[in-house]
Amino acid sequence: METEVARWLAEYKCERAEQEQAGEHKNKAKLHQNKPGETIPPGVLTLLLKRHQDLDDELKSCLQELEKRLYVSLTILFGYSGGSSDMLLLFSL
Repeated sequence: METEVARWLAEYKCERAEQEQAGEHKNKAKLHQNKPGETIPPGVLTLLLKRHQDLDDELKSCLQELEKRLYVSLTILFGYSGGSSDMLLLFSL
């Protein structure tokens, strides 16, 4: 299960990176179309920052879900019922 989750996460990261690169290329092409001395249109940076924040939030939620699944899997495997911080101590040994 862990290898499947790791594989899924790697694929997910690659797809996201490709999508971000494609979006960056489109945005750069639009910016290069502007005439010299022309400013960036209003809202462009806001959209980019919002997109970045959305991706950060999505990644954080995915990582939290993976941590929860790992904790549940380890609880099932080892029958451990302590807190999640205690579980981390087990991994540090």
